[in-house]
Amino acid sequence: MQKDNSLCTEEKPEAVKVYEDVLLGRIQRFPFNFFSSSGVIDYTNTCIPIIKYLIEKRLKWNREDVCKYLTRKTFHQNSLSGMLSHYFDDSPYEALNTAYPGEYKPWELKGCMRNYWTKQTGILATRWLFDEKLNWDISKICSSLSVQVFRDNGLSGMLRTCFNDSPTEAVICSYPEEVELDENHELIRPIKVKYRRKI
Repeated sequence: MQKDNSLCTEEKPEAVKVYEDVLLGRIQRFPFNFFSSSGVIDYTNTCIPIIKYLIEKRLKWNREDVCKYLTRKTFHQNSLSGMLSHYFDDSPYEALNTAYPGEYKPWELKGCMRNYWTKQTGILATRWLFDEKLNWDISKICSSLSVQVFRDNGLSGMLRTCFNDSPTEAVICSYPEEVELDENHELIRPIKVKYRRKI
């Protein structure tokens, strides 16, 4: 997670000052239309600095903490339930991705919403797991594949929802040009190609 230098200076963003007033009880709630201007949500000057302040300054979380602990309850306990509900459809991931675009995947957060999972998002998560997080090549995937690999990386729910709890099905769907079933249709093996297909 990249730190926002503006939050490290003495002069805090105006939105953060107002948020601190809410937290300290100086005011009961955010002012009317605080998060919007002329009906347009002002993410840059309100939501984003407040979310960054919450995570970096108030909670002092690192990336691992965010993935492990960030939930709706986090926002509710820190006087941001209204912001989360009205401007991010009550989705912690949408709020996080607005403040830190592209730095997190939805499935990295605790309790990824069940209705998020489809065959396509399952494929995206499977490829992310092996290509980015574990950095396994096809041979390693075929030789070390197990349900436990998905469980250890927080993707057991995805595996169950998208691929009937079958890691073999997950890999075959995710790498259709690179793996195949063996003669007994039980285990997967790499298709013999000279170069691995790029993502």
